[in-house]
Amino acid sequence: MQYGGLKLRNPEKTGFTPIYDMINSPGSSISVLTVGSLKGFMLMLNVPELYSEYTDLNYTGTKFTKVVKSYILKLTLTKRSVTQLPLFNYSKKSSGTREGFFKEAKLQQTIWERSISGGRPIVCPGVANLALFNKKESIEFLNYLKGKTTNWGVQNLIRYLIPCLTSNTDGLGVLTMPTIQESKIFEEYIYEYRDNIGQEESEQLVTRPVMEIVYARVLSQVARLFIDLGVIHFDLHAGNSLIYKSGSSLRAVIIDFGLASDLLSGNEDNYFTVADKTQLLMIKNQYDKKFIHAINEGDEQIEFMKNTIDFIAETERSKNHQLRPHHYENDDEYQMDWYNDMSRMLSSTSKNNVFKSAFEFLRKDCLSIKQAILPTTIAKYKRDGNLLDFVNNSITDFIITKKRKRDMSRSASRSASRSRSASRSASRSASRSASRSASRSTSRSTSRSSKSR
Repeated sequence: MQYGGLKLRNPEKTGFTPIYDMINSPGSSISVLTVGSLKGFMLMLNVPELYSEYTDLNYTGTKFTKVVKSYILKLTLTKRSVTQLPLFNYSKKSSGTREGFFKEAKLQQTIWERSISGGRPIVCPGVANLALFNKKESIEFLNYLKGKTTNWGVQNLIRYLIPCLTSNTDGLGVLTMPTIQESKIFEEYIYEYRDNIGQEESEQLVTRPVMEIVYARVLSQVARLFIDLGVIHFDLHAGNSLIYKSGSSLRAVIIDFGLASDLLSGNEDNYFTVADKTQLLMIKNQYDKKFIHAINEGDEQIEFMKNTIDFIAETERSKNHQLRPHHYENDDEYQMDWYNDMSRMLSSTSKNNVFKSAFEFLRKDCLSIKQAILPTTIAKYKRDGNLLDFVNNSITDFIITKKRKRDMSRSASRSASRSRSASRSASRSASRSASRSASRSTSRSTSRSSKSR
């Protein structure tokens, strides 16, 4: 099981410095993960273990000891108001706002903390770093990235983003989170299964039983997000869920909370008034009671999961069409249209298998309590600067100023110096080792020659 939370190893590295240092480290690589999100572009950063700046919770979920070597960087253009952007790779895109991006990072970290309570599995990765660049610093950062990689996808994205940084743009937001190891985008499973329908099962890349488990894992997380954690995502396209291996089984996590609504926050947002949220919480509590009842009533479990997902999907579809009519070409098009495709691709028996398994996954994830990291420990790490603290820090604390940029430049110089020093040290060590080996070889040769005489 993966816990997806990140603790900064050196809390003296503030702002964007730890991410900047990892990008600047020898052997790092950057590539495009997905660009399917309405407001975001996801990059993947891989870093050698020696230069990683963060640790994840161990496999028992009790201590931050596992060094993280792979990260997701979500880039979002921030403007004074949400506006449509030019198409990117035939995908519709829009900007976000700086305030909205800050709230997204805060909500994602909140969901991560809520989900791991009691040692339960994560719903989403935690947030390692948040940086809000002004326009000038955004262009400089993108040009820096451009010079660090020859990856065509990244180069193409940068060529798109820089012209979008116009006069009414605040800049660029960068949210960093851990990559889920051995994961694949949910969308890829759908494509591989759909393309192989009709073939012999032995020739299929994704078999029907595997696809049933994949759908069940995603649906259980969608349901848990609403019933257990009080959140509706509103951007649940098939690129915003990752499927990963946990031992011999498959699991799912959800990413990209840029459009999500937290029903427990008590605050109005783009989707719901406070009164709307109060009503939805009453509905959530009704589903929660039905969930507990269905645990002991096996014949009600399939119907419960279907009704729960139908409610969430219809809420997402109707609200998104109401608020973003220009984004959809017809009433059937919406972010969760993969759910409709599931009904078309699977037989009635397979769909029942999916809902039955999804209920069982939901039951285990919500009710299985075990030893976990203590909330007091999480709070201490926040105070010490090892974990992001969105309660005691405001949005201005995450804006990259000129001073912070100078600090990053000095840090990069120190990082490069350490890299050269490490390289020289390794070279000297290898030289000494070779010298000792040669000496031992000569000694053995002399000894054998003496014995021969």
